Formats: sequence, C-alpha cells, structure tokens
Amino acid sequence: MHVVDQERASLLKDFLRFRVFHPASAEAEIVGLVIRHGLKGLSPEQMALWHERVLPVVSRPLVEQIPDWVLVQKMTQTFRRGAPAVTGRRPRRRQGQDQS
Repeated sequence: MHVVDQERASLLKDFLRFRVFHPASAEAEIVGLVIRHGLKGLSPEQMALWHERVLPVVSRPLVEQIPDWVLVQKMTQTFRRGAPAVTGRRPRRRQGQDQS
C-alpha cells in the first residue's frame, strides 16, 4: 500500500473540483491516481505524464487559474443560451423573472 500525502491530495482535489483539468483527460486521471495512491502508485509512464503535463499546472497557485476557469464557464453558458448578440435574437424571459 502506498502512502498518500493528505495535504497534496487535498490540493489536487481542488484542482479537480474547479475543473482545471478536463474531467475526461489523462491529466485528470493521473491527478485522481495521485489522490488515491500517492506518487509512488504511478507507473513510469504515468510519472512521466505527471512531470510533463500535470506538475507544471499544479505548481502554479490555484488562485491564478480559477479566473480562467470561471471565464470559460461563463462563455460556455452564454453560448448554450443562444448567444443573442451573435445570433441577433433577444433572449427569452424566464418565467418568474422580474419585468423591470
């Protein structure tokens, strides 16, 4: 059984929670393995991926990366709503929304 650094695991959980890594990505899979099994639980190939693509991201403060994530989420929500400015349509009013 591998020893898991609880402080590292807690930090990595935040990176997954804020979707810094796409949920279905290899990077997210590696992060999940490190959370569950620690770094010693990684194979040599997984360790190479950790060093090449995960570590450079998680070494930056999460606070610097959340604004990027929030911006992407807002853009995605706008696109899903039909992006009235782009399509030339006005957004529909939701029921119960204030008519001011």
